[in-house]
Amino acid sequence: MERAARKVRDIVVQLLWENGPSTLEELADQIGVTKVGVFHQLRAEEERGLVTKFKEKRRGRGRRRNQYAINPAWGYAAGVDLGTAFWRVVGLDGGKRKVFERRGERDLGLSPKGTVELIGRVVREGGKEGKLLGVGIAFPGIWDREGRISMSRWEGWAGFPLRREMERRVGVPVFLIHNAQSMALGEGYLGEGRRFSHFLFLNLGTGVGLGVWEGGQVLWEGGSRSAEIGHMVMQEDGPPCMCGNFGCLEALASYRAIRREVEGLMSEGTVRPFEVTPRALKERVDSGDRAVQKVVERAGRWLGKALSYAVNLFHPEAVFVGGGMTELGEHLLRPMRETLREFALSDRAEVPVRISPLGEWAGALGAALYVWLKTL
Repeated sequence: MERAARKVRDIVVQLLWENGPSTLEELADQIGVTKVGVFHQLRAEEERGLVTKFKEKRRGRGRRRNQYAINPAWGYAAGVDLGTAFWRVVGLDGGKRKVFERRGERDLGLSPKGTVELIGRVVREGGKEGKLLGVGIAFPGIWDREGRISMSRWEGWAGFPLRREMERRVGVPVFLIHNAQSMALGEGYLGEGRRFSHFLFLNLGTGVGLGVWEGGQVLWEGGSRSAEIGHMVMQEDGPPCMCGNFGCLEALASYRAIRREVEGLMSEGTVRPFEVTPRALKERVDSGDRAVQKVVERAGRWLGKALSYAVNLFHPEAVFVGGGMTELGEHLLRPMRETLREFALSDRAEVPVRISPLGEWAGALGAALYVWLKTL
């Protein structure tokens, strides 16, 4: 009996968090239990402060019913997106509304411990008026069950106990989630992904990652398990990858790979020197630099071919693209879509591929949402 009541409680809270304000009758109908059973759970959570009650807006002359919602004042979850050249932190309350947001450039010379101290301070200062429930960190690497980093492209991070050190700094539970999964989570709850049951999220930055949204949740949610599309070998005799293999997608089509090729062209004198950033690459292509355009289009074709494999496997309704490389816009997406159509099965070759409307905040938002999912 106690287990059944707990299950009803968990479903009630989850529905309120996912769908927003609901009446007792609506919740009972969705769950398929009596109103009495739902009422007891709502009253208990109202006494705890997690749930708040208010009258619904008047509709004609009818009686206004009580509506229930997650109490925004209950606390906030902080989401951290830690990238190679940046960091972003956002706070979300129980209504999925932003409490604060902060961003900055990442000091590559700062040690892992120094980075944790910086981010911990930002998290604490950002939501001074509320109760911090937990911290989610979107991280581009692999870690063990204790949250110790086992593989990272960043020098000095392998072996670093990220979860333990952050928990020590902020004093609340910390949850790690792969950055591509985090972006998919943000898209699924707050972006255009809400319209779809099945979609893929392709993260294009220093590396290449894939998040999979399936039936209302992210596959392999949390932990370091993820769809490592960036380490699919696309060209056996290709350039070396940080994972130890050769010709991985990440070594052929990530920002780092494009920059390496363009810098090679600059050293040969084929391309006039410039600081290689995604925005600068777009400006060069816009200005008619054919050599840079070929590099970008070649990367787009590699991405499209790899994406066709993922589309054939998962048959998504849509593909969203995020990360710093989206600055290149259609210069990158056009060859990606063309190659996807060439290699994907005919019944899924026209899947829409679009840039995420959440922009640069997708990862941090997803990390904050992940905290709520783990703590409700």
